[in-house]
Amino acid sequence: MLISNRHDFIFIKNRKVAGSTVEHLLKPHCDVFTRDGEDGHMEYKSVMERYPSEWRHYYKFAIERNPWEKCVSAYEWHKRIKPEKVKDISFEEYMDKYPNMLPCDWHKYADHNNIITVNDVFTVEKISKLFDKIRDKFNIDIPEEIYYNTKLKQVKREHYSTYYTKTTRQQVEILFRNEIKHFGWEYEQR
Repeated sequence: MLISNRHDFIFIKNRKVAGSTVEHLLKPHCDVFTRDGEDGHMEYKSVMERYPSEWRHYYKFAIERNPWEKCVSAYEWHKRIKPEKVKDISFEEYMDKYPNMLPCDWHKYADHNNIITVNDVFTVEKISKLFDKIRDKFNIDIPEEIYYNTKLKQVKREHYSTYYTKTTRQQVEILFRNEIKHFGWEYEQR
């Protein structure tokens, strides 16, 4: 989570959505910065409670990602950072055994009535729209080559559909039903 008192914005950081890249690029323009852990991925309710005036008055945004891609990204990331749990298990076992590790973040920016509480939710697939907004609204220019040459484009893997079975695909459809409905995402088979 980032807050810029100079530019009057709050960034709600979701998991597996290039959030660390955005943090890195915007941190020089921010006053309040939290890292992964207790505060790194704060829900809107916590931000609203800790920073009530800023929450009422600042522009608030988040980033989201195709949930099938997001789960594959989480699996590959957990294989690296939690090898004792995940390294030697299949994607299907991961989905079945560790549903609490899946990056379902709808509750971080939407309330219990499924109303989005931030001004904008950008998608990883159209991340340039976020940086266009940052440039136009706050006069912070982050050239496209900078954000595309960061971690955003470093990981190369097979298309997400190669990881999925019918069962795991349906797990994602159920768990991420709000995101799928809101953003109109569809599973793409390759």
